[in-house]
Amino acid sequence: MGPQLRDAAGLAALRRLTTSRSTLFAVGLLCVAFLLRAIFLGERQLFRDEAASWLLARYPLPDLLTHTAQEPYPPLYLLVLKGWTWVAGDSEAALRALSVAFGMVVVIVGWRWTRESMGVRAGLVGLALLAISPLAIANARDVRMYAMESACATTAWWLTWRLASGRSEGRRRWVDTVALALAVSAELWTFSLGLPIAALQFAVSTVGWIRGRRSQDLFAPAAIVVGGTTFLPWLPTAVEAANGQPFWTPPPHVQDLAYTYASVLGGFRLTPWIPGAAIVLILAGVGVVLLVTGRAGASTGREGTRRAASPLGAAVVAGLALVPLVWLYSQFHSVYDSRYFGACVAPLALGAAIGCTWASKRITSSGARSLAWLGVASLLLGGTITWIGDWRSEVGLAPARQLLVSLEQRMRPGDVAVSLDARSYFQMAYLLGRDGTPDHLPGPLYCWNSGDDPFFYGQSLLPPGTLVSADDADRMDWPSRLPGLAAHGSIWLIALANGASERLGFRPLDLGDVHEVERVFVAPTGETGQLRELVVNADSP
Repeated sequence: MGPQLRDAAGLAALRRLTTSRSTLFAVGLLCVAFLLRAIFLGERQLFRDEAASWLLARYPLPDLLTHTAQEPYPPLYLLVLKGWTWVAGDSEAALRALSVAFGMVVVIVGWRWTRESMGVRAGLVGLALLAISPLAIANARDVRMYAMESACATTAWWLTWRLASGRSEGRRRWVDTVALALAVSAELWTFSLGLPIAALQFAVSTVGWIRGRRSQDLFAPAAIVVGGTTFLPWLPTAVEAANGQPFWTPPPHVQDLAYTYASVLGGFRLTPWIPGAAIVLILAGVGVVLLVTGRAGASTGREGTRRAASPLGAAVVAGLALVPLVWLYSQFHSVYDSRYFGACVAPLALGAAIGCTWASKRITSSGARSLAWLGVASLLLGGTITWIGDWRSEVGLAPARQLLVSLEQRMRPGDVAVSLDARSYFQMAYLLGRDGTPDHLPGPLYCWNSGDDPFFYGQSLLPPGTLVSADDADRMDWPSRLPGLAAHGSIWLIALANGASERLGFRPLDLGDVHEVERVFVAPTGETGQLRELVVNADSP
């Protein structure tokens, strides 16, 4: 074929690609995915965990690593966030934009995985589910490491399947091997659940080698081992954190398993849209059965998938198995939170895509089939839009901005502000000029060490000079303990959540060292904010 003929053939192929219905549909879904992750990004104030990420990312590198070593989270996300803020700034929208980028990686890689393994039609169904998944969207709008972990884990699952199924050949096999090692290393350095995820990926990668004993089947397990060795310097820290103080979440109940899977498709609370999620979850179960029994290729009309079906089924089952594994571990040492399972979104979408394709083939009438999928899609999208509405209205978010307005109106020179715990301090520090000693308040902001576990209440994230010790509270020399407090000044005690308000026992009140002058409540979104003005008794030192 001459150069002109090759050019003409290439142009024709490009024209078919850009005008095909499947391509246009995919582009539309990608636009929807980006819109749902990026719209209204700066309209919500930072949640306390997001503000903690911002605070840590501001630390000098040695301090950042020191503080991270006291927490159950490896430092990679914070290092990336630190570099990101140098370029993009640290507004709410800028901080969250990093997670939006990782969230789009989850969508694109999950779509690629589904399309390669099960064909164009199943790929589009998987892309649609990934695009409107409330869990995936929530993680992609959060200044935390969850979207980055999901992106690394999804990429590692896709590459594990490619290498284990023989889809990678020749030079591409080496490229995928190096990429898999990097993805596994990144998932380990991003979040603690990277350890069980990498273990599950290694187990899946060895399936082909155990059966066939072929040298090419060693590429995937070798890449995972190489990626895992990079985490060895941090492994003792991760193990110590995992065996330390349990997270704030209580041991999960049996229904939490279904709730976690449902949150992928239906959101985080019971709404009228839940039936759509239930239908798709049932079809996801059908898809998993079809994969495990080797009938997935026939159900989707995809030829040539039998060789890849075994590794694919193992990857999907293992990806979904992360939830019950962590659930079981949390019965003894609770680390369970639905937000942590973004790595399961792509495997669930893949299984659901197979199940949806299987069901679609059994509806003989094209009109009935279109109506059925339109109804399910409407229910799923309704749940997603409801979640976006809750996010915009700041449902369940402590009213830090509103409380700060009250504090700025009341605080005078010689006063000091003391947050009840670090979780309140994080949000206030971000809003107060994004500095631990803000200039536009007439006095400093401290964090009261309530005497509770510093890990549980986040005090381990704060510089020592910020904390007000609870030791020897009886007859305390308040001006020396609270630098900046004048003899006539007030102590403004801050609480920013329902739990904080309920346990607002300030020990010196019981001892008679101080007394309360004023109390201010703010409760616009369900959570409460509270200010208490305290003054030192005249007969105190």
